Amino acid sequence: MSNTPKENPNPLEDLFIAVKDYMDLRIDQIKLHLAENMAKTYSRILSAIVCLLLGGIAFSFIAVAYYKWISALLLTAAPVYHEFWASIITAATVIILLVMVLLFREKLLLGSSIRMFIRMFFEEKDQDENGSKK
Repeated sequence: MSNTPKENPNPLEDLFIAVKDYMDLRIDQIKLHLAENMAKTYSRILSAIVCLLLGGIAFSFIAVAYYKWISALLLTAAPVYHEFWASIITAATVIILLVMVLLFREKLLLGSSIRMFIRMFFEEKDQDENGSKK
């Protein structure tokens, strides 16, 4: 890596070699940091997709159970159209939940993802520079 003074008597050339080696190491460090952050990002995205799929399946089962429960309740009150009204009530409940998610999407989705990326890209940098987390 470095030349001894016996091999190369020119100190300016030694300085140039040392600066070049330092820059190469810094570039490698940046590449590793980016690769680590990209891996974390992809991991979080994949886990979010899996959670959404499993949550959607669970929500479907809950909606069917809710429909059957409402249908059974309405069977005693309105035996003629109990399935129709159970479907309407279930759909209205899902629409209300969807509207609530849309109203609070910035707090639920956008804010948490922005905080995740800020923590991922800047907190580790502060830890590297100061030796401890802030």
